[in-house]
Amino acid sequence: MLYNKKYIRGMSMGLLLIVISNAVFTYFSLVQVKNASLTIDDALRNSILFSTASILASILLVGLFIINNVKNDRFLSKKAEKEPETFLLNESALNHKVNEVIELSNNYGIIHAILMLDITYRGNNKTLYEIVSNLELIIRKNDVLFRMDNGFFVIIANCGIDDAVSLGDKIIKRMTALKGELQAEIAVSIGVTPTKANDSRSNLLSRANKSVLAALKYGKNRVEYMN
Repeated sequence: MLYNKKYIRGMSMGLLLIVISNAVFTYFSLVQVKNASLTIDDALRNSILFSTASILASILLVGLFIINNVKNDRFLSKKAEKEPETFLLNESALNHKVNEVIELSNNYGIIHAILMLDITYRGNNKTLYEIVSNLELIIRKNDVLFRMDNGFFVIIANCGIDDAVSLGDKIIKRMTALKGELQAEIAVSIGVTPTKANDSRSNLLSRANKSVLAALKYGKNRVEYMN
């Protein structure tokens, strides 16, 4: 990070400030010595004090510059992982998270489940926002909700297959109730699959995709799972 061009530029600006300020101060000190209004010892002492102060000020400015840029980098990184329509985590963030849960499964035997949701609806943006809001209320604290580029929703649940299927049933019941509340056409098909030993991201997401396609094939508003 310290070799990033932005940080190098910030440190260069600080060093340049030190050089310029000391050069200006030294010039005026020499003028005062020449005019006999300041002794050489006083000029030297003042020059040292000013140099120390300018170095400390430059270090502070460079530090603030770096902190500000680190904050901006983190903000832009988080913004880049948001889906623009719903502001949920996007497919890029999903891929990173899937890699994490696969590593947990392969190295420590910690199982997660993937729920892939195909939610079709007829309505305006309010309908979509209500769907997202209800999904966020249903999932548990440690579950993470994403929206893929193709419009599918994905939940990474910190549980096994049985609890994940139960979560899928709760989602279908809630979406069915929401359909009546909003007087809108809403249907959801859910595919569920757990992480397995020696899994890969492509295999895991492929199983989830096959499961949701099976749910679509056999009728909407249902959950299909694949071990």
